[in-house]
Amino acid sequence: MTALNAHKAEGLEQRNISQKALDAARWMHVAEATAAEAARRHGLGLATVLRANCVLQHGTPAEIAAVEAGRLRVDPLAKLIWARNPAAEQEHEKPKRAYGKKADVPAGDRAIGLPDDLTPEQAARKGLAIEAEGHGRPMEAAAKALGIAGVSYKRLREIVLLHDRIEELPPKYRSVVKAAFEQMQATRSVSRAYATIAHISAKVWGQGTHRKTDRTEQKRVDHFLNYMESVSQACASAVEIDVPLLPITVAEERIKWIDRAVKDLGKLKRKLEENT
Repeated sequence: MTALNAHKAEGLEQRNISQKALDAARWMHVAEATAAEAARRHGLGLATVLRANCVLQHGTPAEIAAVEAGRLRVDPLAKLIWARNPAAEQEHEKPKRAYGKKADVPAGDRAIGLPDDLTPEQAARKGLAIEAEGHGRPMEAAAKALGIAGVSYKRLREIVLLHDRIEELPPKYRSVVKAAFEQMQATRSVSRAYATIAHISAKVWGQGTHRKTDRTEQKRVDHFLNYMESVSQACASAVEIDVPLLPITVAEERIKWIDRAVKDLGKLKRKLEENT
């Protein structure tokens, strides 16, 4: 190993857990991998990677820079972000357990073991009917009745539910959902099909292993609309403020604040435009 390479390797070794977790979260997005895969690849805990992803997605540039510099850790920072944005906790906290098993870890793309006379769509609808009966843990009961793994049922269920509402989705998502549904039906497997729509499912219901229901979706929508109303009211109130004579340096600093706010609102607008 050359002296330069040795120096680089030493620098990587010295990065703390939080810095490595940010690296893992960034790799997850570039590789379009799951948090579990990123955790395994980087030798980190799943919860740490999820919280680093929370910081990456919802933290301010200053907060992310502080983690990169080793001044902040992702665990306490994620909790601070959750306090100001409760929806972020649902998206990025480690699931406790799903159907009595460990959290969702993708398997190879293999057939899910349904009877030959039952298509994946039919299995999903049969499972949804079982869930509607409301006995015990609905999704676990449905998976058990179908004789398939809980994670397989979860995935085929979400593909079918998204396909049912395909006309309500933004145009850019419709072809993705349609292709995933057709792939699932043709191959009788769900891993690869689900990987293509996981981000859409997260947009609709949030991330994690909780049940994807209309109630879950409505909570997310209500939270967002309440937040947007607060932002709108704050902006409307701000323009009515009587601005006193300020020292030039103070006025310039506040102008910078407004410029940052306008930039952030522009990002929010672009996110909204993605839904049209």
